[in-house]
Amino acid sequence: MRRLLDRFRRGLSKQRRRPVARQVDDELSFHIRGRVDELVAAGWTETEAEAEVLRRFGDYDRISQSCRRLDAARRPSAKRDLTLGSLLSDVRHAVRLLARSPGFTACTVATLALGLGANAAMFSIVNAMWQIPTRFERHEELVLLWTQTPRWSKSSTSGLDWLDWREQSAAFVEMGAYRSGRRILSEVGVPETIGVVELSGDLFPLLGLRSQLGRLIGGDVASAAETPVVVLSDDLWQRRFASDPDVVGQVIKLDSVEHVVVGVLEPKVGFDRFWRDVGVFTHLPLVRSEHTREGGGLRPIARLKPGGSVAGAQTEMEGIADRLASAYPATNADRDVFVESLRDYVLPMENKLAMGSMLMAACAVLMIACVNLASFLLARASVRGPELAVRIALGAGHRRIVRQLMTESLVLALLGGALGLVLSRWAVGMFSASWEFGAFRASELGLNPPVVIYTLLSCTLAALAFGMAPALAASRTSVGAVLRGGQSTGGARTAWRNAIVVGQLALTIPLLVACAMAARQLAFLETIDYGFDTNDVMAMQIDRPEYRYATGEEWSAVISEMRAALAAVPGVRTVGATLSMPLGAGRNGEYGGTFAAEDETDSGAPMVSVRGFQVVTPGYFETLGVPVVAGRAFTPSDLPDSLPVALVNERMAERSWPQRQAVGQRFTFNRDAADVEWITVVGVVADFGIDFQGQPIDEQIYMPHAQRPSSSMRLVGRVEKGTTDLVPTVTAAIQSVDAEVPIYGFRTIEVAIEEWLMETRLFTSMIGGIGLLALGLASIGLFGMISHSVAQRTREIGVRLALGARRVAIVRLVLGRVLKLASIGVAAGAALSAVVAAGMIANIHGTTAPRIATILAVLAILAMVIGLAAYLPARRATRVDPLEALRAE
Repeated sequence: MRRLLDRFRRGLSKQRRRPVARQVDDELSFHIRGRVDELVAAGWTETEAEAEVLRRFGDYDRISQSCRRLDAARRPSAKRDLTLGSLLSDVRHAVRLLARSPGFTACTVATLALGLGANAAMFSIVNAMWQIPTRFERHEELVLLWTQTPRWSKSSTSGLDWLDWREQSAAFVEMGAYRSGRRILSEVGVPETIGVVELSGDLFPLLGLRSQLGRLIGGDVASAAETPVVVLSDDLWQRRFASDPDVVGQVIKLDSVEHVVVGVLEPKVGFDRFWRDVGVFTHLPLVRSEHTREGGGLRPIARLKPGGSVAGAQTEMEGIADRLASAYPATNADRDVFVESLRDYVLPMENKLAMGSMLMAACAVLMIACVNLASFLLARASVRGPELAVRIALGAGHRRIVRQLMTESLVLALLGGALGLVLSRWAVGMFSASWEFGAFRASELGLNPPVVIYTLLSCTLAALAFGMAPALAASRTSVGAVLRGGQSTGGARTAWRNAIVVGQLALTIPLLVACAMAARQLAFLETIDYGFDTNDVMAMQIDRPEYRYATGEEWSAVISEMRAALAAVPGVRTVGATLSMPLGAGRNGEYGGTFAAEDETDSGAPMVSVRGFQVVTPGYFETLGVPVVAGRAFTPSDLPDSLPVALVNERMAERSWPQRQAVGQRFTFNRDAADVEWITVVGVVADFGIDFQGQPIDEQIYMPHAQRPSSSMRLVGRVEKGTTDLVPTVTAAIQSVDAEVPIYGFRTIEVAIEEWLMETRLFTSMIGGIGLLALGLASIGLFGMISHSVAQRTREIGVRLALGARRVAIVRLVLGRVLKLASIGVAAGAALSAVVAAGMIANIHGTTAPRIATILAVLAILAMVIGLAAYLPARRATRVDPLEALRAE
């Protein structure tokens, strides 16, 4: 009977493969033969009957050609209808099967949702970051021009150099420039220091920016004799002017100078590294008499000519720099030009690497989820063996079985993707709420079309990844073995299971190492020793109104009065002031310089670079609780006309005067000057403060504010424990000295530390979360896969027990085979872990190489999972009676 069915199926297959022309001829011949037989039965001869039938039939060739044309015309639509109907049938069948197994479906969809949701969330963040430069018109043509010197690889440009670049370059169609600064905004509420950008009139059109109210600054700006004009940023317009539509034409004061508001910029500028905190835009004059060749301050932006390249522009600008160096050797001898694309500037390599590594980690989680599902489907295929065997026996080919199973996988993937999008939206919402980063906007982080398309593509690839191997293995189900009551557990399916175990370990170990490193980094951040008492300390920023205080001495006197007024506020214990806070030293107001001790000035020793240079007032060290270990602190008697003095920290003292006491020693910042200024060390303070890596800062020099006045200072005050909001009282006390001094950035040291650690903490938390997610998925998958693999060997174990094998030997045998697979996976995972660890060390400040204990902890966790997954089923199988095990198979 089986052979007869096979022959019939082969006959149908051959019939389908016959040419259409032959099928048409056979069909026409069949009808003609039937009519001939009818006439012969009526008494006609064979020849007469054939002639009469052909006469009645008509032109045989014409009818045959017409049938062929009709068949050719209908064939595509018929094939399409057949394919679509078959696909819909497969989908309906898949939905019915999944509905019959709600537990399996829910587990599979949840696993996929975690992997796809993590991918969608990370892609949403990466896509939003990648889209930042597109806010500018034809952003791929925009470049920034930097001046290069032996000391700085990228620095601002002098005004005359920029004007010469404009005139001599041919690689650009347009070139504008801007410079940033800060001014005091008054006449609109409380005085406030805001960011101000002076830009050339052609810069707004060059960037393709537009106004939402009024107009922008162009080439037709008012002359110097008229009132200068400004354009407000969208943020300032909303915050200080309450989105007033009648703001155009109003007069505001910047550093007491009146400006007329002519427009409001559209709300698409203002992100990290490019005009993030800008409040207003003013005009930058193009007149040569308004600029010099010394110094810098300008940042040119240009648009490449159509078909131009950054490399070509670089070559041309280097030639221009050489000509300027020859023409002006006094200022341009060591100056070069560096051309950088806007995208590379807005998205520096460290950001690309960080986000790329996060996306790769999320993809690894998805791969682990796919490996889990592949193992689930392999196990499910063995249960569905009878069903698949019957379909194969009834004529379903391998392709038909694979297509049906892949349809089921695709339905599962789409369900998981839909739930994953919901989870990703929740995760991105948590991200944006936790990290107030000006680069992103809600519309860019939402479920926009790129994110949805990426998720659909991920669903398709995931369905192929976890569905193809089980489908291929299931399509090779042995009908004979199933009909005999056994299971089809061929070598191919066993090989797939072994490969899944190895791949799962290889993917999980790197993520666990990354998770352990992230956890260690988070623990390190929580235990940083800042070197001073961070509790109950408040800080605020104040800036000097230069139009009111022309000299530093006047400003220093005002700072002293403000300190006295602040100290008189109830609840405030001590008050000081500093140029910058001792958090993340190396940026944020720190000035570098060169240093030479007095006994080194005649020896020809090189000037030593010192990054730590701070300006502080009396009371600063007392406020932070930093002890003076030698000498004295600054006092009000350290005035401009008194002896120049300084304090150093212990590291500076040990480095500069290792065999002597630092107090009383002298140093200078410029030993080659005609009139060398000697500064006397009057005290040594304990080391305190941290750098960007969370490590103690290096050498520090502290100068009194009265002798080195700084325009921008931070007032620091220690308050009584449990003191509540002092902002109104403190603000009133400072404004009682001068109401036009802007006060901003009011926060406690604890809040400042949280803000400083926010980026690193968030990044490490995300890595840790992905690692824990991977551990959970991998543990479930490994346990299920190994347990099923061992359970499949119940018959083999029964035979061994029946032949006298000891139960301990059976358990040892099972564990040995599993450990062989685990050793291969661990070796592959260790190689990947080295790459992951190197990437984290390069991208996360303060991250160090994983310790041996970290690696051993990761391996111990996986060993426990693998051991339990192999031991429990093996132990259960050895307790089964051998005869029952054999009978069950």
